[in-house]
Amino acid sequence: MNRRTHKPQPAAQEPNLQPDPTPQADAAAAAGEPEPPADAAEANLHGQVEELTQALEQERNARLRALADMQNFRRRAEEQKQELAQYAISEFAQGLLAVLDNFERAVASAEQSRSFEALLAGVTLTQKQLLDTLKRHGLEPIDAAGLPFDPNVHEAVLTVETADVPDNTVVEDLQRGYTLRGRVLRASKVKVSVQP
Repeated sequence: MNRRTHKPQPAAQEPNLQPDPTPQADAAAAAGEPEPPADAAEANLHGQVEELTQALEQERNARLRALADMQNFRRRAEEQKQELAQYAISEFAQGLLAVLDNFERAVASAEQSRSFEALLAGVTLTQKQLLDTLKRHGLEPIDAAGLPFDPNVHEAVLTVETADVPDNTVVEDLQRGYTLRGRVLRASKVKVSVQP
């Protein structure tokens, strides 16, 4: 018996279910227009991509606006700081103008009267007015004479041997020191006692 082996026949090709491209589809592709999505899932993905792209663009624009607002705020703050620094002294300068006026009056009065006493009285009153103006702005003199030497507010420039006062006592204030709102602006230059 002669048996023939049965060879399997090649399977027939499945029919192409994709529609043939139409001339309209070719024209849309040639014009650079995207082809319509093939199915609903792909359409859904395209929609989500569009939504995310729009959301990303909105966030980017919001971030750029916030950055611009911050830069504007910094610029305005710096301008206000500079303006404040320029004009902060104006109130102080106004107080000094009154002192200057009194100096001019004292000199004019002394020139007319040719009196030392009139000049001294005018200068003394003007000095008091100047000190009052400085105190209103937080400037205070540092007490020194007769007090124990304090290196935080005193600068010893001379020493003198004496048994009349305790050791390390300020015996003379050579140049008055001042504090501005509690902070040393200039230390007092003083003469300090030492025991013989």
